[in-house]
Amino acid sequence: MSLIQTILSHGILALNTLWIVVGLLYALYRFDLVNQTIRERLVDSKNLVSAYYREISFVLVGTATAGSLYFSQFLGWEPCLLCWYQRILMYPLVVIFGVGAFLKKDDVADYALPLLIMGIGTSMYHYLVQVLDSFESAGCSAAQVSCDVKYMMDFDYITVPLMAFTVFTTVAVINWKLKG
Repeated sequence: MSLIQTILSHGILALNTLWIVVGLLYALYRFDLVNQTIRERLVDSKNLVSAYYREISFVLVGTATAGSLYFSQFLGWEPCLLCWYQRILMYPLVVIFGVGAFLKKDDVADYALPLLIMGIGTSMYHYLVQVLDSFESAGCSAAQVSCDVKYMMDFDYITVPLMAFTVFTTVAVINWKLKG
């Protein structure tokens, strides 16, 4: 396993862990089970993410784009049809969030959310094709790389489509719920 692949896998593991922690904290917050100090820190954290949602989104989609290019161009992993669809949905987001962050645009989520929602669906379907025998891909032919090929399976659950799903979902939630 290459160093870049290890770093990306650990980054996805960290994001997945963050999702669990944030979900638990949100539940505790909603049911008034946290003290005032923790409540204030949660609000401060939300305000920080809201202030930099475009920049955070740009870093996430930029890293995902660079990672997919690294996997195909340097490691030689040939993308399947569903991988190409995910790339088609991910790559424009770098430009959208880059320009949005540079110009401090407030309507960037309006342009990004349709791509993010389609990316969530495509990457989740692709992940299910890879990990469940009951799912079959109708999109891949015998002449192409099969969509159920797993080039990696880190921590017994992280594959390339799960990486894309995690980024699409994280960026979608940030831009839907936490934008400034």
